[in-house]
Amino acid sequence: MRGRWPVVIVAVGALVGAGLVALLAHGREDPTFTARFTNARGLVAGTDVRVGGAIAGRVREVALADDGTALVRFTVDDPRARPRTDAAAGIRPVDLLGDNYLSLSPGSARGALARAIPASRTSNAPRLDQLLGAFRPPVRDALRTVLVEGGLALDARGTDVASSAVALRPALEAADAAAEELDAQNRALVRAVTSADRAAGQ
Repeated sequence: MRGRWPVVIVAVGALVGAGLVALLAHGREDPTFTARFTNARGLVAGTDVRVGGAIAGRVREVALADDGTALVRFTVDDPRARPRTDAAAGIRPVDLLGDNYLSLSPGSARGALARAIPASRTSNAPRLDQLLGAFRPPVRDALRTVLVEGGLALDARGTDVASSAVALRPALEAADAAAEELDAQNRALVRAVTSADRAAGQ
């Protein structure tokens, strides 16, 4: 019986050590970061966070802020991919008809991100499924392939794409406003032509 005590003590010590390691590993959580979006459509808790196209974390929560913007809280597993003060983020589709993911560009600044990534450095890619629905099936399939492959290729250059999307936002908003104004003028012109035609008939 005396010869068994060292074996028992070693076994109990190993079990206690394994339990402590498991407890510490379970208690250690990755830090949470936040990004602010004007529109977080299509993003839900559990969605992938990707850096350079590779899965690097998870979206933990999507909540509405007091100012009407969306706050997206996420974690990043790899310390090398954790966001810096100049980080940018975007919501991108996995494919044209599927789920979305959070595309993170960690940035290159020295300081670690302490506050939310501002809405000025976030973007939400438009969904193209409705646009593609206007084409015939062969054309739609070809366009889908081109766009998906192009998106995968561009995702590897996440920092450049995110920066370009943010820089282009004012121009796109101005173009959208101009298009709305042009549409309003076209409607007014149609009414004027209709009235003139009616008057000429009389």
